[in-house]
Amino acid sequence: MSAPSKKDEGVWLTKQLAAQTTEGSRFADAAVEAASHNARVLAMRQGYLPEGTYLANFQPLAGQRAGVDTTATGWSLTYPLNFWSLLLSKALPPGVTTLPLWSTNGRIIKQTATASAEWDAENPGSNAADSNFTTAAVASTSHMLVTTTSVSRQALFSAASGNLNLERTIRDDLAASLGAAIRIAAINGTGTNQPVGLLGNSAVPTYALGTDGAAMTQTDVCKMREAVEAANAGGDFMAWYGGPALARKLRSTQRFTGGGIGILHKNKAADAPFYDSTAVPATLTKGSSTGVCSAAILGNWEDFAIAQWAPGVEFVVDELTLKRQAMVEITARIWIDTFPLRPTSFIKVVDALTV
Repeated sequence: MSAPSKKDEGVWLTKQLAAQTTEGSRFADAAVEAASHNARVLAMRQGYLPEGTYLANFQPLAGQRAGVDTTATGWSLTYPLNFWSLLLSKALPPGVTTLPLWSTNGRIIKQTATASAEWDAENPGSNAADSNFTTAAVASTSHMLVTTTSVSRQALFSAASGNLNLERTIRDDLAASLGAAIRIAAINGTGTNQPVGLLGNSAVPTYALGTDGAAMTQTDVCKMREAVEAANAGGDFMAWYGGPALARKLRSTQRFTGGGIGILHKNKAADAPFYDSTAVPATLTKGSSTGVCSAAILGNWEDFAIAQWAPGVEFVVDELTLKRQAMVEITARIWIDTFPLRPTSFIKVVDALTV
């Protein structure tokens, strides 16, 4: 089977990595990858860059292999894919807002209120009331996220030479590692060397189920959605985030006595998609219910932001530390923050019983 042709546009992560090794000259055809790196360096507004290679967030990577077809063309691109979107797909529900920042501690300006309108009679004798929209600043602080993996030299060079299955495996593993860490921090981050998660954010409203916790009912999930929509936060990206135990409980609990349909039906509760993840804790305490309470978050995820500092995802290749094993160590670093642009666009429950 032939290697991808030049018409197959896209950046190969493994080519970019392999070019940093002592045998990097073998990959002189990695012009697209070099351009991706250089573009990020030139775009950097600060005078210093750590050593490494930079992959632009929105530079398409090599697409998915479609397989051998009847015309024996061998390779084709079914869709473009970039590393940042791949990382996000492994982190949070769709709709999350991404914000590229340059200064170390950024301030994002958000609109807090709209201008007002009024009805007037013809020739009213007085001007309409003056109005304007208002804004506020959201502080953001960069946090460094690091992941490291090792691959054999043979695997790295095989991928860079055209083995798209290996390219995708290495790329997906790095994205999954970073994505999982972002997901945990966004939901339940401690604030120590990482963002404060939605569950720990005091500005996010809490829906209390009971003194000692309680099982969620259809009325509860509807009231939680009502609270978000009452804050003018409804939208196409309204979704739940909860743990597997809570999802099981909601599926097995009837909406109404004798109704036969669960509160969570076809992966929706109160008509909003439900995403389950072990990043959402299920061992919380409320009153006498010790270590058995589950959390859940409902919100408009378009009002949740991931701020990412330029120049992009940084990759550092170390072929010396594990040289006696013929292994190449790959480190990926990224500087990010996660936070709600409007805390009232979300509501959380931390005392849902699932037993």
